[in-house]
Amino acid sequence: MAKIKTVINNLLGKIETTSERYEQTLEKKQEELIETQQKLQDAQFKLKDFHKMKVLGDITEEAYEAEAVTVKALTEKIETLHKEIGLIDTYKTEDVDAVLAEIKKAQAENVGEASNEVSQIKYKMQQAKLEYLQKIAEAREEYWKAVSTENRLNNILVKLGKKNQNYLSGAYEAIGFAGYGNGYSTTNLMVQQNEVFDALNYGRLPSPTISAVEKGKKAGYIK
Repeated sequence: MAKIKTVINNLLGKIETTSERYEQTLEKKQEELIETQQKLQDAQFKLKDFHKMKVLGDITEEAYEAEAVTVKALTEKIETLHKEIGLIDTYKTEDVDAVLAEIKKAQAENVGEASNEVSQIKYKMQQAKLEYLQKIAEAREEYWKAVSTENRLNNILVKLGKKNQNYLSGAYEAIGFAGYGNGYSTTNLMVQQNEVFDALNYGRLPSPTISAVEKGKKAGYIK
């Protein structure tokens, strides 16, 4: 998969480079067109003056014709620039389509690889979910081990009639929530749908959980 991705990324880079070259060329041609149009306007005014001067006999026919040649050359240049500007988009489309055809061919030769990679990620997420729940199950065992003496004492007191019942909290009530921040706010072990959405689509992690972990580290409960 890495090889085909490299090939396609190189081709995509070629498209970007090609598009950028055409865009830069288009910008230069448009600037040149504006500049030439201004030169033509100036030359046309000058040619009009030369025509008056020729009629009055102030300049020769040759001088007038020389200026007329300049006007004609500028007019032809403008026509050429218009054609080139019109062709730039056509040439750009042809070149880009050629590269896209290469990409399509490369994808066809490696059909299913991208889908397989996405499937790998998908099932890795399920594996991570299972490992998370396994950690919770392990935490349950750790909790009951931590309170085993207190639990045993409470049970004995109940049997002796010293207590009505064992009020020791279950694992979910005892360790299913953690405080964060400076107040009495808590966050639980539930991974909410919006938290999964934010993590997958935006890479955002829930701030209460981050804050709770920081608080636990600061207190020395976790590393």
